[in-house]
Amino acid sequence: MPLATATRARVVRDNEADRPFESLAEQMRAVLLASEPGGRLDPRLRRILDEERAAGMSESVASDGGFLVDHPLQEEVRTRMYQTGEILSRVSRYSPTVGNGAKIPVASETSRANGSRQGGILSYWGAEADSVLASDGEFALLDLELKKLLGLVYATDELVVDSDLFGQWAERELIRELIFRAEDAIVNGTGAGRPLGILNAGATIEVAKEGSQDADTIVLDNLSKMKARLFGRRSPSIVWLVNQDAEPQLEALDSAGVFTYANGVSPYAYLLGFPVIPVEYTATLGDRGDIILADLGEYVVADRDPKLVGSIHVRFIYAERAFRFTYRVDGQPAWSVPVTPKNGTATQSPFVTLAERA
Repeated sequence: MPLATATRARVVRDNEADRPFESLAEQMRAVLLASEPGGRLDPRLRRILDEERAAGMSESVASDGGFLVDHPLQEEVRTRMYQTGEILSRVSRYSPTVGNGAKIPVASETSRANGSRQGGILSYWGAEADSVLASDGEFALLDLELKKLLGLVYATDELVVDSDLFGQWAERELIRELIFRAEDAIVNGTGAGRPLGILNAGATIEVAKEGSQDADTIVLDNLSKMKARLFGRRSPSIVWLVNQDAEPQLEALDSAGVFTYANGVSPYAYLLGFPVIPVEYTATLGDRGDIILADLGEYVVADRDPKLVGSIHVRFIYAERAFRFTYRVDGQPAWSVPVTPKNGTATQSPFVTLAERA
């Protein structure tokens, strides 16, 4: 038994470079110490550099003073983003491991009539031995090309060395910032250099205001008509995204029995059966997009783990270190246009918003 214990200990020493950093703060201190005169290069930093050189990553070149954050920490950052973000936690997510994006097949469907569903798949009722005509489904490709989101944080040498709290703060605020920018793009993105957002997508339906409706109001008829245009109303990823300015308008509908407050059972209020998620990304009350009814599972995101680099040169004369993060992500709705139901004239979509009420 003692021999086996000694053997295990020796393996740990021999493979010190394989042990991941336990926190962002620990790696920040390792970067700082490596830059000091006569400083020791932590073998874990050397391992990361060697791995990224092999992958052709220019930001990992030692002469540039860059040390990428360890892979387990990168993965943890992205995992926490998708666990914490109210919108990100509900979208459909893909993680390409090679290339600059992903091409994802989706049904090219514009009508729910027989012979048009799923882009042209047709089924038949028939008797025994009846022949069946062939049918072909038509598909489109979502072409997601990863866009780059950049951020930069400075920290003094003393703060990095003396405080674990800085590392905890930096990681927490990094996650919050990445969530904010990614979710804002999912709602408002133009598709140019960033994801294509719901409000700019071709599939999004805009419900007109009522003829006699006052400015800056939301009335029950608005909400009922929005729900009537929503496709597939059984999905667990359907939510109302609302600006907080609009909440008093919705709460006024409590007496009509269509709005229920959050309680000990659910952290969300409910409106016409769907959760209400207040977010900053929606427009202010009265503007187009102040309230959105969305099946977020029909929004597709492709991304890679955020990359964080600690530089020892950028603010050298100020005894500060720069920490830069890069997050590559793209997204767009899986639908390009609304569909016409089998029986009915009003089109439907997973994304519905309310027109301006000025």
